[in-house]
Amino acid sequence: MRSRLSMTAALLFVAAPAVAQLSVDVRLGGAHDTLAYSGTEPEGRLATAGSLDAEYLFAGGRARLYYALDAATYSTPGDWGTLRHDLGGVHRTDLTDSGSLRLFLGANATWQGNGDAWSVAGYRALGGMANIEHRSNDGPTLRVGYRLDGRRFTDIPELDQVEHDAFVSALFNFQTRTTLIGEVHLGAKSYAGELIPMAVSPTGSSGRSGHGRGVMGPTVRPVEAALQNDADHAGLVTWRIRVAQSLADRTGLSVDYSARHTSGEVPPALISTPAHFYDDGVYDDPYASNARTAVATLKQVFEGAGVLRGWVAWQKKDYRATPALDLTGQPMESGDLRQDRVWRAGAGWRVPLFPARTGRIQVDLDLGYAFTDHSSNDAFYDYASHAFGVSLWLAY
Repeated sequence: MRSRLSMTAALLFVAAPAVAQLSVDVRLGGAHDTLAYSGTEPEGRLATAGSLDAEYLFAGGRARLYYALDAATYSTPGDWGTLRHDLGGVHRTDLTDSGSLRLFLGANATWQGNGDAWSVAGYRALGGMANIEHRSNDGPTLRVGYRLDGRRFTDIPELDQVEHDAFVSALFNFQTRTTLIGEVHLGAKSYAGELIPMAVSPTGSSGRSGHGRGVMGPTVRPVEAALQNDADHAGLVTWRIRVAQSLADRTGLSVDYSARHTSGEVPPALISTPAHFYDDGVYDDPYASNARTAVATLKQVFEGAGVLRGWVAWQKKDYRATPALDLTGQPMESGDLRQDRVWRAGAGWRVPLFPARTGRIQVDLDLGYAFTDHSSNDAFYDYASHAFGVSLWLAY
């Protein structure tokens, strides 16, 4: 369960041509964000992000190697930049002559490096997966799979972790041009260390703290020791339902609802994240909170004029053992645990540039706007935002 760092300008993946053995996708974009924390005047900030995705298909399209590079910088006080590398491969084996039953095996390696404000949160990871897929002409597509990930935090060894994830999903296509997807995940994660005992301070000298409200407070955020469970691992159950409906030619609506239920051990600590950083699966550790999320998206495809999209999202997130911090970076006197309520909405238009002149290279311009109302009893996550972004995409 991983999502990349979300720019406030909505950015979509460009599918590479299926006939190409080598495909490359490059994106460079920026956003201007008017960000206002509770009780403060709005402040303008800039963010720049770029990515490179390369994929090589071989063995008749049954195997692929891929490499992905993601980078982002922010004008937030302090260096909260990120740099991430992913390298991996997947191989498909057809278990039947018709290809209706397939086995997918894959492995990947990840290196995440960060700017000085949270450089201690960099990590290395290795992972592997095995999925089985069954397709039928007149029935659902069924999938079942397992994934194993190990992550090592060089400067915070207490957070070294091993995560298991098993899932089952079903996809149904109906004659009404409706698609229904249901999915359930069972997860378990173990951590190398105990709770990190430290006095939280926005100017701490241990090298594990940031400073100032604008940089999201202390880098390492402690967990309430009294609420630690005696279990030897954290547990997670996530379920999701997605309905996509074709409303007319080139017009589609989708509604996605998911819920997360956690149990057992809690993470030894959490890592502070910049604004708009949601559910990445590592820093915003899903095993730390129970959550419910709903997203609705409307898309309109114009012939020769790109794709217009609009979306609205809501999330309720209650942390099991993470204290809400006040403006000084200390736990609230009430002892309340952190609770977040997030509303987001946005619109975007992605349009091809010079399609008759670029040949096999696809060039797209993506314009977007996003509004965020992130309400939290934690002072460093209680803000509202209006962001405008533009990105240039090149795909081969």
